Amino acid sequence: MAGEVGYAPETPTRGASGLASSAGDADGTAWNLSISAVDFLPDHSLGINYGETKAGWLLSPDYRQNERVFETRYLWRRSRNLALDIRARWRKDIELRENALRRQEDVNVFARFTLGFGN
Repeated sequence: MAGEVGYAPETPTRGASGLASSAGDADGTAWNLSISAVDFLPDHSLGINYGETKAGWLLSPDYRQNERVFETRYLWRRSRNLALDIRARWRKDIELRENALRRQEDVNVFARFTLGFGN
């Protein structure tokens, strides 16, 4: 189990962050929580991640601004050269964006089968 919390004290205005309500500064809070069960069965791992990144949090390689995300990931590593990785991710805007009628929502599923050759 792991978690992170961050706060940016200097943030852009809500308008500069693209939020519908442009009064004041954007919130600079970001956090996430991850829970993983590594080898809960031989060769099988499962992980769950939940986090929120407010519009004033400017830099993150994994999380977009103004977004709530829930992700689950499954890994079956049969051997060094054979693996199956499946991820499902749900993302939704925390606040309504400027000129939007509703909050943007995105669901995607990713699967990768890896077969290595050689060593």
